[in-house]
Amino acid sequence: MKVLTSLGLVWILLSHSTWATEIQTSLVAEITVPNLQMVDGSIEAINQSTIKALVNAKVTAIHVDVDDYVAENTLLVELDDTEIRANLAQAVAGVNIAEAALIQAQSELKRLQDLKDSSFVSESALTAAQANKDKAFGQLQFYQAQVDESNLRLSYTKIIAPYSGVVVARHIEAGETALVGSPLLTGFSIDQNRVVAQVPQRLIEYIEDSKQIWVQQANKSWIALSDPIIAPSANKYNHTVLVRANISKQEFSMRP
Repeated sequence: MKVLTSLGLVWILLSHSTWATEIQTSLVAEITVPNLQMVDGSIEAINQSTIKALVNAKVTAIHVDVDDYVAENTLLVELDDTEIRANLAQAVAGVNIAEAALIQAQSELKRLQDLKDSSFVSESALTAAQANKDKAFGQLQFYQAQVDESNLRLSYTKIIAPYSGVVVARHIEAGETALVGSPLLTGFSIDQNRVVAQVPQRLIEYIEDSKQIWVQQANKSWIALSDPIIAPSANKYNHTVLVRANISKQEFSMRP
């Protein structure tokens, strides 16, 4: 954020003597200096989330604790899957029975269709055989859907880290029952962060013109961040505007 001003100063030095009057002059130049305006800001994670339960089940194990760093795809929490596995087994058995029934119905329908030309088969018998085949096919589709649903619910019993990051809160303990929507863990990624600050409205035009802000780190060094994002509206209470800019982990050492 820069405000450019022009400064000029002329010194005229006069000295007196009994012999002569001497006037000394100094050369001056017009220069432009930056006018830096400082505001307080903070570091926040771009990716921060609370993982919630997607099935009703007892928590059997929690493999991480607060402040632990976890890699992407790490197993975080395990839920009891006994009931879901039982439902899956029933669905698989239903698929097997439905497949056998469909094969039998298809065979009977083909047999009757082959006898149709010989006039030994009535139209009603063919209609009934076709209905039995359609019913068996419908049953097979139903149980296959049950298998897919059970497999999906089974996957929900293993809570996996969506990205690499740090655990900041545990909302449940082993032995407790998690309901659908219950928070389990909260974490954020330390690899993708941003600077956020509430900037007075009078300074926004300078950010828009320069498309740049400077951020001071803990070691007092400054880093330029380009293309900051400016909120479209101001805070109605303090008339400041939210400004944020992404930061590189390699260049910026401070964490959220």
